[in-house]
Amino acid sequence: MSDAMQQKVREIAGLIEKRLADGAKEDTVQLKLNLRISNSMLYLALGTLLYKGSIELSLTDLGYQVRKAAAPRQAPPELPSSLNSAKGPAHPGPRRSAQGAAAPLAPPGPRSSAQGAAAPASAGDAQIPADGIQI
Repeated sequence: MSDAMQQKVREIAGLIEKRLADGAKEDTVQLKLNLRISNSMLYLALGTLLYKGSIELSLTDLGYQVRKAAAPRQAPPELPSSLNSAKGPAHPGPRRSAQGAAAPLAPPGPRSSAQGAAAPASAGDAQIPADGIQI
């Protein structure tokens, strides 16, 4: 996230905290309309406040009710600099073959029995792929 966007999220988070100052509760729909902000900015600011332990959320019919936390929790740990940078977290990139080319992603082969041959599936058996998710 850019520095300008981080500053804007912090600004909106501050406005939300001020609105909840005296034990007030507000619905997310009302916060969005009153602050004249997008859903994205609202939920980024709410996420920031939740992470700090400053607010509590409860589910309503149209969104969430936001209120100041009864007892702020201990300050959360700082994010690693790789997660807090404008570049984003480090990512290893695609898998590479020994020659340096991107390795193709192939679907898993058929399951095999203990003898190494493919196990026949009967009509009543559920097909379970290698990732373990039953189809």
